[in-house]
Amino acid sequence: MSKRMSAWIISLIFIVLPAYGADHATTAEAVGNQAATAEVAKSLEQIATEVKNLLVKEKVRNIFDLFRRLREEGVTWQPSLTAPNDLVNKLDDEQLRLYAGVKLFDALYAATFMQRQAVSDSLQTIEAIQEKLNLRAYADLSGNFFKTLKKAAANPQSVNVQLLLEQLATDYVQDIPALMSSPKSADYLIDSLYGFTIENGHVLGYFFQNDLKGLDKAIHQQPDRGEWQDTMVKLFKAFDRMDEKIRVSGETTEKVAVIERMVAVTKADPDTNRSEAIDTAWKEIAAQNAAIRAAILTPSAK
Repeated sequence: MSKRMSAWIISLIFIVLPAYGADHATTAEAVGNQAATAEVAKSLEQIATEVKNLLVKEKVRNIFDLFRRLREEGVTWQPSLTAPNDLVNKLDDEQLRLYAGVKLFDALYAATFMQRQAVSDSLQTIEAIQEKLNLRAYADLSGNFFKTLKKAAANPQSVNVQLLLEQLATDYVQDIPALMSSPKSADYLIDSLYGFTIENGHVLGYFFQNDLKGLDKAIHQQPDRGEWQDTMVKLFKAFDRMDEKIRVSGETTEKVAVIERMVAVTKADPDTNRSEAIDTAWKEIAAQNAAIRAAILTPSAK
């Protein structure tokens, strides 16, 4: 899990281990390890319950389905907006987890427009990330998400995009318990969702900044406007990662800060007569989001 949570778990283990002397080492170690294991499992189980309650199918479906709905207002397929697929062997483990979320968003964006090759490339990248992280050693994933998307990409002409995204949301939610079964895979879940959210902001930011006609109105009419970002903040709270940092442009910043600001500005953003201050706030958020995305995709100095 996060460094903060890992440190907390380690300290918890030392607290619950009985302080027996050397004469009682064997018994103490056995009893202490059992107690520590039970407490750590309990803490992860509690977090898993919160995550399950937050990542309900409806919320996942809404964010997966966003671009299908916005396509009706003129959003188009822009391949230059997607992240490169050749970074798997260039990024550290944390970046890889974030990168997996970036490519998950790219895959769904491509699927919305039935871009067969782009879907395939993104899926191959995610699979390579999971293999490098040895994710399946920690989580018994069904693989249904990949199977559904690969099948659709193989025959895009026959696909009902809305039904496809509904099924993908179902597949994704079904794997959440497996991902929450161990600290390593739980880390993957939260970091990949963060990367997903940053890539979502990157792509939407492009269309906002290019004044796509009708998009602003369409966004304001979304019944789930700001729901995903608010869910992400709650997920960070559940994982006790509100103060977790990411290094951006040589400085450290709290990962969740940009998402918290998205939530705040969304709530302050009216349906009509947007103020200059709101426009400025969105531009600042877009710039911060872009910097975080660049940090995710830039190989760390060795």
